[in-house]
Amino acid sequence: MNIAILIGVSDYVRATKLPACKNDVQIINKVITHCGKYEAVLLIDNETSSASVKGKVSDFIRRHENEKIEEIFFYFSGHGLFTDGEFHYAMTDYDPKRIKNTTYENSEIDQLIKSLSPDLTVKIVDACNAGVNYIKDLDGYSKALNERKSEFKHCYFMLSSEYSQNSFADNNLSFFTKSFIECIATSETESIRYKDLMDYISDAFMSNKEQTPLFINQANYTEIFIHQDQSLKEILSNSLRGLAQRQLEKIPQATLIDRIRADSKRFMKQEEAMGIYQKIKDVTNESKKFPNDGKDIFDIFVSDIDNYKLIPKVYQISKWLHANPGLFFASPTYSVEVKEKKVLKNRHAFYNSLIKMGGFEDDDYKIIEETVSVPKGIGSVIEVPFKALEIKAVSLFDNVNSSTMYIVPFISRTQMIIFNYVSHSITVGWDGEVMQDDNDIWESSVYELIDEDKIFDHVRRLFEYFEGFSLEPIKKSLGIQNEEKLEAGNVILQIEHNKE
Repeated sequence: MNIAILIGVSDYVRATKLPACKNDVQIINKVITHCGKYEAVLLIDNETSSASVKGKVSDFIRRHENEKIEEIFFYFSGHGLFTDGEFHYAMTDYDPKRIKNTTYENSEIDQLIKSLSPDLTVKIVDACNAGVNYIKDLDGYSKALNERKSEFKHCYFMLSSEYSQNSFADNNLSFFTKSFIECIATSETESIRYKDLMDYISDAFMSNKEQTPLFINQANYTEIFIHQDQSLKEILSNSLRGLAQRQLEKIPQATLIDRIRADSKRFMKQEEAMGIYQKIKDVTNESKKFPNDGKDIFDIFVSDIDNYKLIPKVYQISKWLHANPGLFFASPTYSVEVKEKKVLKNRHAFYNSLIKMGGFEDDDYKIIEETVSVPKGIGSVIEVPFKALEIKAVSLFDNVNSSTMYIVPFISRTQMIIFNYVSHSITVGWDGEVMQDDNDIWESSVYELIDEDKIFDHVRRLFEYFEGFSLEPIKKSLGIQNEEKLEAGNVILQIEHNKE
């Protein structure tokens, strides 16, 4: 038996809406239902809150737990984030303060899939960051995925982009999913392997430096995705044309000079842009107290940072600037490092491996040292009112530790990106505190300068988020988090009871 789970999340309460994602999952559903390969299909493109989606998926898995599952096909389109070694599928009610409750953890989905013991697991993830990027070491992300594949008999994992990148879409279709569909619609063969899909998508993105799909597999490349017919190709071709026409109809008929004039409104003069930059600090100084429970527990202190070296894990932002050159008035600075590299000893080792019809052996390699430039710091190319802001929540109680949030803005003639980082402090000795360096995430958001109110609202939301973050340790210590979870659970039970 072959089964499929298809999830598309377009509406978000606290994140950018992604109108293309609903179209993504619907066109994938056309493929899945038309090919006739999958006996059971779960399509979720409405009612996409975390609780609703988790309930539907769990029920679907339970209905098939006594079946012999040959293949399970999992597809997701929506926001995604990677934090603390875990990939999260963001649902409609996604809240950065309640990540576990408002996202679907990849490990939970994997456990459900493994409970069915499928012969083949296929996971296709078209996760769009859409201006919100969670920065972490790409090597760790790829390593985690590679380690996860060994838990399945056979598998294909296809992700729309590498970890340090965003995935892109227009209002009608995500580019990764579009490429997936184009492979089927233009194929000259009846049988389409998963390897054919990966090859087509790789070629389609070869010249796109901003988005590089990631493929991880544990299979022999012979597995067939679908056997298609001419009618399916026509359905998909018509769908692609219809979406393209819909996009064209949205483009107003205007002259070149009209479009130039309209676009020029995005560009700001230096004085206007610096005014917005300065007001970020003014917004953070609006209150010396948190707005809710934290107001009687912490005092707030805001200070300028005039040296990027003083912010934690600055190398992560430096890596982002290196990967996205020229977008903002900032650039990475580099340090020279010597790294070891494994290379073939000589060309004869290559020819010997061909003769032996096997892979290279350890004796075929040697270790060499090479000098490389590594992004480590930040250099600003313009004068700015401040480099960064340090916001300290200083505890008024001995049993509550302080917290710190950093805000680092960069600006261009049209946009601003705001990076933020939070960390708890721990007690050292009787009276001392030091900041924990255990948070691996710099989060960032991008806004148009002409949307300055959105920029200031974002900073205010960061302040609210920082309050919740600062209260987490004492709530956990006092057992308040468990009480809140129990209360929320009782509310859900009451709602379900009323429905019955």
